[in-house]
Amino acid sequence: MQRIWRLTMMVGLMALGSWWFSGVRADEQPQPAKGHATRVALIDMARLFKEYPRFEELRDELKKRIDDASDELKQRLEDVKRMQSDLKEYPAGSPEFKRLEQQILSAAKELESSKKKLQGEFFQKEAELYNTCYRTLRAEVARYAEMHGIELVLRFIAQEEEESDKPEEVMKRLQAQVVYHAGLDITDEVLATLR
Repeated sequence: MQRIWRLTMMVGLMALGSWWFSGVRADEQPQPAKGHATRVALIDMARLFKEYPRFEELRDELKKRIDDASDELKQRLEDVKRMQSDLKEYPAGSPEFKRLEQQILSAAKELESSKKKLQGEFFQKEAELYNTCYRTLRAEVARYAEMHGIELVLRFIAQEEEESDKPEEVMKRLQAQVVYHAGLDITDEVLATLR
């Protein structure tokens, strides 16, 4: 019963909407400004990031810091493993066994805490890196657009992917914002200004 009521309400609302919009006269519809067409361009932001030299430099620096921190954590993990193998040399329950066991537990907790803290710091640094580069790239796109009288720049994905029968790939293609364009891509030109 409730389902029929909802269906009836939806049909009624659709009919009301049709009636409302059918009553709009042609002279009431917004008209484009005479003699002025909006200049539009497209930019592939993913490609811009990928080929922006400063982004690569900053990302490589961050990767080196992550690798250095990872090496340090691996060394500390090896120390804990060495302590665990040393533990076998003592009889269970002896004072030395208990002392070393406590050191192992403490070192393992500290190691896990350090790992989580470093991951958080590096996620934050990565976010800052992307944000900084995005602001720079966006400013460069705006500068280029202003210099060339472009009033609207839309983000799009330039690379056409191979046809696929995978549902997620089909849905991705169906949701693309730009379906067709004729020479509106300014990615190469903006990249040239960044090099």
